Amino acid sequence: MPQPIAPAATQQAAVAPPPGTSILREDVERFIENSRRFAGKHRFLAINVAGDKIGIGQCDKTGYWDGCGGVNDTRLGAKKAALSHCGGGCRIIYEGVDKVGTFEIEWY
Repeated sequence: MPQPIAPAATQQAAVAPPPGTSILREDVERFIENSRRFAGKHRFLAINVAGDKIGIGQCDKTGYWDGCGGVNDTRLGAKKAALSHCGGGCRIIYEGVDKVGTFEIEWY
């Protein structure tokens, strides 16, 4: 009787989640939950193209200078801080609890 063929290691690796996916998912969900509680703040979440690194920027909505680079425009300062903390090749995907753009995040 022929023995069953074992699945190739590459097939198993193809369905395994990328390293750090659950941590990234927790970070995104925490950002959204915290954004519900941060009234009076501009909050942005950026993610890199590979989907394995995020950056968060936050500034007070009022005030001339709040320490995050938003002189005269704290919203822009928060956005720049998120992109800077994320690193290169990033885009903003959340402003507070609102998605920016049309996309779906696929968690594996």
